[in-house]
Amino acid sequence: MRSLVDFKNPKHACKLTGFLPVHVAVANGLTAMYNMLIDLPGMPIEFDDLRASDMTLSLVGKNKDYGVLSPLQVPTPPPTHLATK
Repeated sequence: MRSLVDFKNPKHACKLTGFLPVHVAVANGLTAMYNMLIDLPGMPIEFDDLRASDMTLSLVGKNKDYGVLSPLQVPTPPPTHLATK
C-alpha cells in the first residue's frame, strides 16, 4: 500500500517537466485534487510521511525551465481567449 500512495517519490515525477502530482494539480487549477494530495483523507496517521507537501520541489526533467519549483511557483496556463472576452 505504501508504494501506491507515496506522492513525493521521484519515480512518480513527469519525465518532461519533473513535476510531481501536487505540481500537476496546481498547474491545472485542480484545487480538490491538491487538497486530496495534501490531506489524504481517510488515511491513518502512519501515512503522514507520504502526504504531498506544498514545500516539495519539482525535479529537473527534460524541460529544465520547470526544475526545482515549489507548487506555488508552478506556472499556470494562460487564460483562454474565451476567458478574456
